[in-house]
Amino acid sequence: MEASKTIIDFWLQDQANPSSQFFADLNNHFDSFSATFKFLIFSNIALTSIRSLFCCFCALSSGKTLFDKFNSSLIFSKMKFYDRNSIGRILNRISDDISMIDDSLPWSCHIFMEKLAYSLGYPLIVLIQFPYLVIFAGISIGLVYLVQRIYRVANREVARLHSVN
Repeated sequence: MEASKTIIDFWLQDQANPSSQFFADLNNHFDSFSATFKFLIFSNIALTSIRSLFCCFCALSSGKTLFDKFNSSLIFSKMKFYDRNSIGRILNRISDDISMIDDSLPWSCHIFMEKLAYSLGYPLIVLIQFPYLVIFAGISIGLVYLVQRIYRVANREVARLHSVN
């Protein structure tokens, strides 16, 4: 959704000051300004709907999986488990876990999809608008990869030293 919203913003900017061949090609596919704008708006709505459906599917499938695991573990648990834990404690734990799945997981899924769209959409749109920045993007990705490799090695060493002391 955010990427398509950004494309709309860049397209509108390009309508005011034409500078990109990509948007010129997009404009050639449609008859008028309003037809192109409607296409971009409907694509934004479609992407938003797909993201919402994905979040709902994620919540439903995880809820079903959690229910199946809880149900099978409660049915097949030994009687000693019920003697040591009160029914209230068991129900409280189950309701907390199900509440986490029902409330927090869809929100986390929504945030993940939003941040993924931002991290992939903005660079892609900027590279469409300014193709000469591919060199800068390649160098940046290489530097991030290099720093990540160094960080992982250093983090493992720190964790090892911390566990020794």
